[in-house]
Amino acid sequence: MKHAIIQSLFAAMIVCAAGRADAQISLSGSAKADTKSGAKTDAKADAKADAKAPAKADAKAEAKPAATTTAAPVTATAEPAAPAEPAAPAAEEPDLGPALTTDAEIAPAPASVASPIPDDGDDMDAQADTDKPGGPGTVGYDGGFYLKTDDGRFKLLINGMAKTRFQFYNDEFAVIGDNGENGLNHTAHARFLLPLARLSFSGHMFTEKLKYILVYDLAVNSIIDGNVTWAFIPDKLELRVGNFKRPIARRYINSSVKSQFITAPIGEVIAASPTDDYRDTDGLGTGYDLGLELSNNYTKVKGLEWAVAVVNGSGNGGFWGDDFSPAVVGRIGFNNGVKGYSETDFEGGGLRFGVALSAYTEFDHDGDDATVHYIGIDGILKVQGLSLSAAGVIMNNAEDFLWENATLTCIGTWIGAGYLINNLLEPVARWGFVHNAQIDNDIQQEITAGLTVHFFKNHQFKWENNVSLFLDREENGDATDRETHKDLQFLSQLQFLS
Repeated sequence: MKHAIIQSLFAAMIVCAAGRADAQISLSGSAKADTKSGAKTDAKADAKADAKAPAKADAKAEAKPAATTTAAPVTATAEPAAPAEPAAPAAEEPDLGPALTTDAEIAPAPASVASPIPDDGDDMDAQADTDKPGGPGTVGYDGGFYLKTDDGRFKLLINGMAKTRFQFYNDEFAVIGDNGENGLNHTAHARFLLPLARLSFSGHMFTEKLKYILVYDLAVNSIIDGNVTWAFIPDKLELRVGNFKRPIARRYINSSVKSQFITAPIGEVIAASPTDDYRDTDGLGTGYDLGLELSNNYTKVKGLEWAVAVVNGSGNGGFWGDDFSPAVVGRIGFNNGVKGYSETDFEGGGLRFGVALSAYTEFDHDGDDATVHYIGIDGILKVQGLSLSAAGVIMNNAEDFLWENATLTCIGTWIGAGYLINNLLEPVARWGFVHNAQIDNDIQQEITAGLTVHFFKNHQFKWENNVSLFLDREENGDATDRETHKDLQFLSQLQFLS
């Protein structure tokens, strides 16, 4: 009987445990189903919102751990099983914010929605620059340091030029000795010089047709050149106004920094005493002058070259000028493509040449009762590194007007040559002659030889050395005879051009 009761109680406990397990299993299955249902609903909603598969995968990954944690193992124990942890509904999952934001959610706004704030302030600056005259600009080096606008309307070219020189010369001149007899005396001179230290500003403004140049020489503390040129037809008809070189004498028109020799040839100067600075003064008809000039940009064109100018006639009279004489200057020539206003043949190649005729007349308007006439011819020839230059000039004075009582003042000529070796060494030689016709037998000659070392092309940095012998026929001490005196000069010069 006792055993039967115990068996009955044991069976009842088994039935109760089974019932509770069924209920728990039922509850677990329900929770699992609810979790799956919630996860699917949230995942579907997220998928619709995101329109991409990664979000759905994330939802399933979140749903699976919830179902696993709610399934308690079935154990036959007398202790009551702990109630199952309710699965956290997917709807209550924490908002992960931008970390789960997809590309689709950060797609740019439609084109019809304008942003009130620009994306990048630099864009506004660039836009503002393009609205300014000339727009943004550039700087660099091309024959000088330049600044220019991208549209080409404005350009400034800056050049620097300097010459440092050592000069030695020995004068031989006639004297009367203590005994009353004629004799010769010698004086030696030596000095350092800074004959040229210039800054040049040139370029164009508003259009390439409007060009300008301003040259300031620190060595003499003065502006020596300044003019504006308007090209009606570029390289065909151009008008220059201001201070400029008279279009006379190729050697003078040519910049002195592009010459083969340190000084001017004696054949183009009136006074040529070694005591004159650099023996480069009193050019026959040359000089800067104030006025206006029409030309076809004659120093740059190929073929026919021409220029005509009306100037004060005061030569180097300064920017304010002297009394208006006036003076008329003309030049006409031809070249077959030679760079005729730079003496050294850096270009090389076959035969190239240029020749021109110049004329100058100063009318008697300045009250000196003299009209000055000048005529000259000059030429240059280059071939395979050899450069040959020559010129001849005649000058006379007339009384009152034009040719009335005209008398020959002086005549001069010169010829010079140089040969460039490996763009480095250039031996040079020159002979010159001038006759002062107002004084009988007043004849001067020059014989010069030298060597130039070109450290860079186009005369940018070079070392020049010239030795000159001057033969001057002068009166002796008692003015009863004329003798030829021999003067010797040595020059050594460094030149810089940027």
